Amino acid sequence: FHPEFIYALEKAQIQLCSAEQNQTALETFVRETSVRAELGPRFRYEAGQIELCRAWLALGRTEEASALLERLSASTGERHGSRITILTLMAVAYHDDPALAEAALDEALRLGEPEGYLRTFVDAGDALRQTLRAWLQHNPKAKDNSLRAYAQRVLLAFEAPAGMSKIDGAT
Repeated sequence: FHPEFIYALEKAQIQLCSAEQNQTALETFVRETSVRAELGPRFRYEAGQIELCRAWLALGRTEEASALLERLSASTGERHGSRITILTLMAVAYHDDPALAEAALDEALRLGEPEGYLRTFVDAGDALRQTLRAWLQHNPKAKDNSLRAYAQRVLLAFEAPAGMSKIDGAT
């Protein structure tokens, strides 16, 4: 199969295992794919490395996830879609440090707003929803109005059922 299909399948698998809280399946996935963390941060391996980070985050292994996400973040260049995905996961990984989590989220929102990204934020899960709520609550007057409106739109997207066209229209 083409690598894009494999990574899409892995993403769905990780989301399902996370939703079901199937730690055994997540541990198996990590054990079978952890070699990806040792690969250099190249575009060719990026999607697989991101999925490994999703699994680590679902297992609460935030140190491993944040280390790899930081390496990936430094290599994205102008590929905003990848950068937004990585930043949303970094915000989840940094949940114990609200300043770092909100900084990563802030950058993701600034990059995502021009094209209306929603699904990428929602796919990061409930931990990102909590960080987004905190982002909206802190310094409400300091945030630019269009970015606040976009952040509120992203927050509403968490409430929409999966498969709704408004969410799936943007990545």
